[in-house]
Amino acid sequence: MCLAWGTLVFLSDLFFILFSFSFQNIIINNTLLLIAFSDKKNYSIPITLNGIILITSFFYFNEINIYSAVFIAVPLIITALKGKMGFGDVLLMIFFALNYGTEVFYSVILTVIIIYLSSYKKKDEKIPFAFYFYFGFFFEKIISEVIK
Repeated sequence: MCLAWGTLVFLSDLFFILFSFSFQNIIINNTLLLIAFSDKKNYSIPITLNGIILITSFFYFNEINIYSAVFIAVPLIITALKGKMGFGDVLLMIFFALNYGTEVFYSVILTVIIIYLSSYKKKDEKIPFAFYFYFGFFFEKIISEVIK
């Protein structure tokens, strides 16, 4: 299992270095991998890892990202209050919107598709959203690089 995660870290970092060298992408990619691993194992997201994503947003700050974060925050908070999603996932999405703005919506759409394709049939079963969000984020970055 550790070899698989290490290989995933190496390949994803290599992608970001070769195609879209940005410290923001590399830092967030590695942080999101840690979040995905934690969510898959424990169904929880450490606030310190979400904090790293928040801190990176201070360096890539613009008005559209703030609007995107507010737009995505309202339905996610309502969903969390109903018990359908954890607050760690909500914070992750809000902090991602602060970093990437409208790109977060494409990542969420891809994440939902990935969760659907992985065929979760039990409605009561917990889904490690951040784990699948990592793959949605990574595929969105690949698609956006191909379209460029």
